[in-house]
Amino acid sequence: MDMDETLKTKSEHEKITREIEQHLKDKTLLTFALSSDSCQLCDKCTYPRGGCRHLELMHPCIESHGIVVANLIVKKHDGLLPRRAYGHMVQHDFL
Repeated sequence: MDMDETLKTKSEHEKITREIEQHLKDKTLLTFALSSDSCQLCDKCTYPRGGCRHLELMHPCIESHGIVVANLIVKKHDGLLPRRAYGHMVQHDFL
C-alpha cells in the first residue's frame, strides 16, 4: 500500500464519510461510522487522559474495532492483493 498517497486523500475521504453519515442520519437511520487510519482532528489528542473534544466529527478507524481490512481483502482474493491502477486501488467487490 502506498501510505503517502493514502494520506494525501485522507481529508477528502473524511469529508465524504461525514456526508454519507449525515445522509443516513437524515433518513433517521442509526449510524456508527468508522473510517480509515487514526483521527487527525486535533494537533494533540486528549485521549486517554480526557474525553474527545470533537465526538460529533470524529470517526474511529476500522482497525480500532478489530477489523483488519487488509486481511479481509487478502482472504477474499485467495492471498492476493487487488491490482492497482494509476496509484489507486481498482474498485472491486472486496467484501
